[in-house]
Amino acid sequence: MQVLYFIMMGKILGNIYQDRYMTMNEQDITTAQPIEDKVPKKLIGAAVIGGALEWYDLGAYTLFAYAISHHFFPTANESVSLLLTFVTFAAGFLTRPLGAAILGAYSDRVGRKAALSLTMMLMAVSMAIITFCPTYEQIGLLAPIIIVIARLIQGISAGGEIGSALSILIESAPKHKRGQYAAWQQVSQTGAFLVAGLVGWLITLSFTPEQVMEWGWRLAFAFGILVAPVGFFIRRHIKESSVFIEEKKKDNKEHVPFMTLIRSNGAALLLGIGIVMIWTVTSKTASSFMPTYAVKNLHMELSSPYLGMIVVGIVLLFCPLVGAWSDRIGRKPIMLGSALAILISAYPSFWLLSSYPTTWVLIFQQLFYAILMLLYTAPASAMLSELYPTAFRSSGIALSYNIAVTIFGGFSPAIATALISITGDNRAISYYIMFAAFISIIALLASTKVFKKATQ
Repeated sequence: MQVLYFIMMGKILGNIYQDRYMTMNEQDITTAQPIEDKVPKKLIGAAVIGGALEWYDLGAYTLFAYAISHHFFPTANESVSLLLTFVTFAAGFLTRPLGAAILGAYSDRVGRKAALSLTMMLMAVSMAIITFCPTYEQIGLLAPIIIVIARLIQGISAGGEIGSALSILIESAPKHKRGQYAAWQQVSQTGAFLVAGLVGWLITLSFTPEQVMEWGWRLAFAFGILVAPVGFFIRRHIKESSVFIEEKKKDNKEHVPFMTLIRSNGAALLLGIGIVMIWTVTSKTASSFMPTYAVKNLHMELSSPYLGMIVVGIVLLFCPLVGAWSDRIGRKPIMLGSALAILISAYPSFWLLSSYPTTWVLIFQQLFYAILMLLYTAPASAMLSELYPTAFRSSGIALSYNIAVTIFGGFSPAIATALISITGDNRAISYYIMFAAFISIIALLASTKVFKKATQ
């Protein structure tokens, strides 16, 4: 019924608002459209694999946060150790804006292809450090310092990933299919839910809890190291965006693209941050906090949250279909409906889960949010890309996305843990989700005016 409701609502609102709201920045995107009506599969694979590895790394860290806290952040208080682990997780998000500025500018000046290859190398280095890092018991204070460094490197690479990936997809896609192809980048993120959930589930089933705690958790990161060289090879053998090549022919003298972005499109940047807010809070809650929340706060079995993440991953693989739908009726109607539903349902859903903490209730809740995330995030990828012209598209996407992720998403697990600890209420996590939904709704409602200003 929920899905049918949004389909009906989307069609009605789409017919009313399509002409008014589909006035985004298309001037630069249509400068050099490809002859083909489809984006090459190799290019889609190249754009998808980096985001998948980025989110798989984040998922692996949070799925095994309890083991990481035991080995690298041991304290007399278990909750303090876990909080330090999540703060370290959040520290990686602090370098995302730095990576967005540096790698985004690199992508806008040198090329999308070069930037994508560089981010893949940095991701591999980060995962290798965590896989082989000695524990606190073996090398003392140096162990948590090394883990923090690994998270900072991961943050830099992730900061430049989405800007380059979305740019090459949106610039290579036909005008009438931008939503469909931009949504593939979201598949790369959400597909990682599925892979991380499967890997975590298999590890917990294959080894005893003691073995998982002692060394089994490292296998999840080792798996990521094996994927990285494949991704690097694929990215080295793709063609550069034709739209970017046309932009380079203009001999643009701007040396710091993101500074131009801030000066001339500040409103678009703020809008992008607002649009991403509920996107990052819901996804980080589902991938980063729910496993620990289910085990520690609701006292569920260790394997329960992994099954739910698999369900989330399967649902979100349908992002290109919703992206194609947004090409027909517009991005905003679908996204508004989803954000409103998240705002209304956040507290009741966590009340239900905390009152009936069973595996099936948890899976139902994660399925429900997966559907809402699907409806919001699939169109959001194209909407974010269409805010900026080619000259600093990668910088604009990277900065707006990563500022939002750093401030609102990266600290989601720590904020949720603190809210529950302060209030003593397991449902307190819903307050943060409702706040994020409210901000995104305001951004969406204000988007028409900002879009007009940004495209002048």
